[in-house]
Amino acid sequence: MTGLLYFAYTHRTRPANTQRLLFQGVVYTREVSESPRPSIAHVVAIDLRAPGIGFLVTPGDPALSRPLIGRTTSAFLSEFGVQIALNGDFFEPWWSNWPWDYYPHSGDPVSVDGEAASSGVVYSRERRNPRPRTLYLSQDRGVAFDAALGEHDEAISGIMLLERGEPRVADTAFARDPHPRSAVALDRDRQRLLLVAVDGRQPNYSVGMGLAELVALIERHGGHDAALLDGGGSTALVIAGQGGKPEALNTPVHSRIPGRERPVANHLGVFARPLAP
Repeated sequence: MTGLLYFAYTHRTRPANTQRLLFQGVVYTREVSESPRPSIAHVVAIDLRAPGIGFLVTPGDPALSRPLIGRTTSAFLSEFGVQIALNGDFFEPWWSNWPWDYYPHSGDPVSVDGEAASSGVVYSRERRNPRPRTLYLSQDRGVAFDAALGEHDEAISGIMLLERGEPRVADTAFARDPHPRSAVALDRDRQRLLLVAVDGRQPNYSVGMGLAELVALIERHGGHDAALLDGGGSTALVIAGQGGKPEALNTPVHSRIPGRERPVANHLGVFARPLAP
């Protein structure tokens, strides 16, 4: 049976390239590639001028040393009523030894790396990762990297990938090796926000991307500034599907199990209006 399960795991049917309108001003693209290795990338492009667009980063309690609790991206989407959600900051503590031996579980306390805020409440200012970038999102749909917009901003942070159109990828094993990846990006005019998720650690289905490949993907979709969010088993891009039920656009791979979502610390949520009937 083990052999049969492994064969099924490594010989899954891959989806086709697709593009579709999800919500007003929100377009989803799936790119399936064989070169330089099997990969499946998911890009949600959000027109910041579209009516009804709004933002929410997972709320945290700044009075606590670990201001957040673990939630899957799907659970965040359901709890806070957003229409789109992407996993957020790198966080700690974390481990994943076996499918039953991991941290955090849902509800376990965690802290994030980088500045993070929800509705103007800053609950993290940690800067452990190199080359940090913070994305600020205001209630009037202003979005910018590294320049706070107002007292009610949302904020989420990651590692610099693109700055003013110039790649900022260090030559490290972490950058070169293919992994599942999550990222946020803005176009040159700050009128389109990109949410990016790349599937990985799934042999013959999607191995993942190195950071140079990820930057090339973001550039193809018009990204001019970008930050890398937490990836690996944390990568999850979810939308509100039929009846508001969470629908994963990508295939998360927590504990090497395809389709299993990891509870993570925070998330970037987007409010959007449904398509006209």
